[in-house]
Amino acid sequence: MIFCLIFCLIFSVDSYTSEVKFSIEKNLNLSSSNLYEDTIVITKEDLKDVSGSTLEEKISRIISGINVSRTNGIYSFKSVLSMRGYSSYEQARTLVLLDGVPLNNKATGSVNWNMVSMLDVERIEIFKGASSFVYGSNSVTGVINIVTKKPEDKTKISALYQTYDTFGSNITASRKGEKNSFLFSIGYLKSDGYVSTPPEDITDYTVKKFADEKNLLFRNVLKTSFGNFDLRYSYYDGIRGEGIKINTANGTNRTFNDNNMSLKWNYDKNDTRFETLIYYNNQKYGRLNEYFKSNKYTKIETDSVREDSGLRSSVLFKKFGIQNVFGAEIAKSLVNSNDFQSSPSVSNSYNRGDVYSYSAYYNSKFEIKDFSLIAGLRYDKAGFYDGYYSNDSIVVPGVNGPLKESDWDFLSYKVYISKKYSEGLKHYFSYGTSFRAPVIEDMCLSLLRGNKFTEANPYLKPEKIGSFETGLEFSFLNGFYLDPAVYYDLGKDFIYEVNTQRTININGIKPIYRKENIAKTKIYGYEIPFKYSDGFLSFILNYSYSKSEILEYKNNAAIEGKEISYSPNEIISTYLNLNFGKMVFGFSSVYKSSQFSDDLNTQKIPSYSVYSADIKFLPKDYFEISLYVNNIFDKRYQESSTDMSPGRIFGIKTSCIF
Repeated sequence: MIFCLIFCLIFSVDSYTSEVKFSIEKNLNLSSSNLYEDTIVITKEDLKDVSGSTLEEKISRIISGINVSRTNGIYSFKSVLSMRGYSSYEQARTLVLLDGVPLNNKATGSVNWNMVSMLDVERIEIFKGASSFVYGSNSVTGVINIVTKKPEDKTKISALYQTYDTFGSNITASRKGEKNSFLFSIGYLKSDGYVSTPPEDITDYTVKKFADEKNLLFRNVLKTSFGNFDLRYSYYDGIRGEGIKINTANGTNRTFNDNNMSLKWNYDKNDTRFETLIYYNNQKYGRLNEYFKSNKYTKIETDSVREDSGLRSSVLFKKFGIQNVFGAEIAKSLVNSNDFQSSPSVSNSYNRGDVYSYSAYYNSKFEIKDFSLIAGLRYDKAGFYDGYYSNDSIVVPGVNGPLKESDWDFLSYKVYISKKYSEGLKHYFSYGTSFRAPVIEDMCLSLLRGNKFTEANPYLKPEKIGSFETGLEFSFLNGFYLDPAVYYDLGKDFIYEVNTQRTININGIKPIYRKENIAKTKIYGYEIPFKYSDGFLSFILNYSYSKSEILEYKNNAAIEGKEISYSPNEIISTYLNLNFGKMVFGFSSVYKSSQFSDDLNTQKIPSYSVYSADIKFLPKDYFEISLYVNNIFDKRYQESSTDMSPGRIFGIKTSCIF
């Protein structure tokens, strides 16, 4: 109904071509990305101006329909960005790319946002909706491509200090040559942290959560007569304390050691472009967990290796006025993990698994007068093999020993049609299908997590989503933009964690949860992003509404009709920026409505709002200093029963370019 009213309102007024283009651009012509008619681009200026301590938080305050779950701020070992009403419990449905290289590891579907938050970003490209027709699995709700800066003739030094004795610094040096250019960047962040445990749960072993990390980036761009080569290597080493310390130096903590390498080649000849990307990502994940339970001290150490590698090659050409892309991709991922318990007794558990995929795709874009048609088709063949799970102390029936192998295939497609009525008004429709293959650990890892036991399910099948969307892109007067959209998704074999109604005795009776395929689900909603910019004042108001429902699940009819957990119905974000030339003032806010945290919808996370502000001084072109406060009203919100947010944070940041 709201969308219909907006549609009628828009057609009741004259539309104007805006003389001031808002910095969040559309239709960026970027090789294969050009097949997305409505690429949303967040520029480096937007990122610099908007408040937020991490990259994904900044994105959520600029773009509508983005839900970020990061309760502990920079101290979070896990952050999730989801889109369009899908659960923020896991990252696996929204694909995140770094210069075109996938960052979602296939072991868990997660992204190490702590690594990308410290990079020097040039822009962020966002493609909403069904995207498997180009990118395959992990892109059910959309794609976020983070593009880092190319080498320039400059050196940049930045430093920050903020609440909880947090220090950070970064040095980036780059040189641009006629044939050969390079960039080298090194960064560091350390914080003493805060007590995240709710007051009623504090014990003698409660300590502050802390963060300590460093990162490195090297990039070399070489131009030759037979194409351009872009070599990239990044390294990240970080540790996050979890707020419990008994006998060990750092207490319960998680460590991440990431090595990411890629080589991109492109070659242009006449109206044809050839592109090839090869990548390898390696993450060494570790956890030390210590706690007291029933007067027994328990210590468990986890060592896990997660690897993702792939090769993607495509050719882009234009023939008879049609833009075409043919491509193929191969990928392989694995996880190899060991959990060693040294107290109160000695035991060992081990899990491993591999997945593979082969794919081929074709996409085309045809424009005639005011109409645009985009069509894409992709075939994927994938599978799970070499799965294994064992545990010395716990026998989990059906998932001990070698695990069932699986093979899957998928055919994804999308059709997009748009009609441009004037320079300031366009209407579009799209329908596409997407799939999401199960992540490896859901199929091979059984583990005690807090007060529940999660059980591996090697019988998981991929989920398939059919997604319809329609919307408008409307600019009127000078600098006003309104881009409402409505979407409706139907899911089949939806992957979802449910209570199996079974229990297991591990230090007491624990319920058994596991990922299952839900026969039918639906998710629908609308987004109303409003933007205004006149050079001095920039303002964004985003409102999004979504509703999810489990339609059919034969194993437990009690959850039919329930909403999907960790999915708030409403999200409202605002962003205000006043540019006085040598001084810039910014303000932003995010509101989330309440959300359920369990499959039966018996537990609810309350709604909350967070407000942030900053002021930047630019006395010289090469020097900048900013003062900021995040969470102005010190809202100690919770998105879990065990953790509170860090509350109000003051900070100062300086940067110098020479």
